[in-house]
Amino acid sequence: MLFCLCVLFMVTMKTSSVPTETFEGLALMDPHFQVYWKTNHSHITFELHVAAHGYVGFGLTANASGAMYPGDLILGYVSNNQSYFGDYHTTRHGQPILDASQDWFLLLATEDNDETVLKFTRAFNTQDKQDDIDITEWRLPVSVNAGVY
Repeated sequence: MLFCLCVLFMVTMKTSSVPTETFEGLALMDPHFQVYWKTNHSHITFELHVAAHGYVGFGLTANASGAMYPGDLILGYVSNNQSYFGDYHTTRHGQPILDASQDWFLLLATEDNDETVLKFTRAFNTQDKQDDIDITEWRLPVSVNAGVY
């Protein structure tokens, strides 16, 4: 069973924007972090609306306790209209490890005075058995970590 884990950095204000398209699901992690998603037969697409400037992290874990590891995650930010986005994984408490195979794909990254928006997609099964977690079942997140750092 797959659970979702979210991490948020540098929360500054409440998010209030609308998604860029119609999504099947919405999870309000807190007033500062909205997660939208949709699926098709092979992929899942997420759109994060985060009342933050700086790094935003989002990840999936198969750990039933909701622990951050093992985890399959993204880290991204926007600065001066330039975006940074990467596919990472975790094996323990500590700094995320950059995946050799970048299997999450950035579709949109924006930042304004109020929030950061990241939209990205990934195949349910990436064939990257070393660093990725296969998505075999999707449901609402049951574990959330959010805070100001």
